[in-house]
Amino acid sequence: MITLNLARGDNYESVPLRLPTTPGEVDEVFAALDAASRYAGEVQIIGVDSGVPSLAKHLKGAGLTDPDAFDKLNRLAEKIDGMDERQRDIFSGALDAESAGSLDDVLRVSDSLEAYTFVPNVRSDEELGRYVVVAGQLHGDRRFPEEAWPYLDFAKIGAEYFAGHGGAYTVSGYVMRRMDSSKCRRVNPFLSFICSTVRSDTAWISQRRSYSWI
Repeated sequence: MITLNLARGDNYESVPLRLPTTPGEVDEVFAALDAASRYAGEVQIIGVDSGVPSLAKHLKGAGLTDPDAFDKLNRLAEKIDGMDERQRDIFSGALDAESAGSLDDVLRVSDSLEAYTFVPNVRSDEELGRYVVVAGQLHGDRRFPEEAWPYLDFAKIGAEYFAGHGGAYTVSGYVMRRMDSSKCRRVNPFLSFICSTVRSDTAWISQRRSYSWI
């Protein structure tokens, strides 16, 4: 379920609306906004309470003049209700990665979660660098031998990977758009091996726990 806080114009006296909703409930909320505000102006979203951490900033400020806006919001609420925790983490990161700027953008991202991959517990360039090194080792790449790990600049490795592949760090992990291997090689030949290995990898998690400095 999503709860929107709606306000009219520049007046920040808001009225909540739970989604999914009905036309009758929308009419009641608009009547309450009319009663609460002396200001004319467009009704807009000023707050969002949902299970997707980044959703609020991508919907906040959105106007509701589109006649299909509440149908779209209902559809979004139903999609989020059907997501498990991992899918919500991916959705949150994908919204940031794509800089979703409208309700249509948000819906488009919600319809394409399979296009993204998620690495849990990777929330910074340094942690991404550690993932790149360990995942490469697990998948047979020897460019970062284990004995050199204590001397590597993990933040630089992670920043280079992030610069080439984009994505977003969330409170739960790293989300990025999937790439095929040929595109990955064009983006960053040195780190192309990792494109096929960035995923929610239990081997990475157990290996990470084996080294106190990782």
